[in-house]
Amino acid sequence: MDQKQCLYCKQEIHKDATRCPHCRSWQSKFLPDPQSPRGFILVMLGVFLVMGLIIGATEYYKASKTKTATASGQAYSSMTITKSEMVVHDCVCAKCFSIFGEIQNPTKTAWKRVSVYIEVFDSKGALIDTSSEQDSDLIIFANSKKAFRYTRPLMRKPEDYSSHKIFITGAEAAQ
Repeated sequence: MDQKQCLYCKQEIHKDATRCPHCRSWQSKFLPDPQSPRGFILVMLGVFLVMGLIIGATEYYKASKTKTATASGQAYSSMTITKSEMVVHDCVCAKCFSIFGEIQNPTKTAWKRVSVYIEVFDSKGALIDTSSEQDSDLIIFANSKKAFRYTRPLMRKPEDYSSHKIFITGAEAAQ
């Protein structure tokens, strides 16, 4: 009795066969035959499950980002940069520029991980450098002001750095 019946076409096959020589179906109860309706349905369910997980994770990520933008109805965009100044100086290995300033938070929410976007211009007003920075140590308490500093290496000659603009682009509500 070296024979067994194929799980799909019911023909006699060798008992150790992993695939039927007649219908070419795999002989595992755990692997669905993709040519059978049951196998097709299981494969499609798997595809939809994976797609659902990806879409769900994406929506969860978007929702968590929205929560960081507002807290108790207070938007980080209410914060303003009240003053800022650019200084070119020597760093450890190269010349750098630093933007020093102060952020004012008029909201009733404390903010952390403040993100900014910096534009640097030459004396003719041409944009010569940009930078997106996030200060993970900076916490701005409710109804307060806080000093900040962002430092970057120079990408051009020091005399090219004439003026700058700085914008707050994000923050997370501090717990």
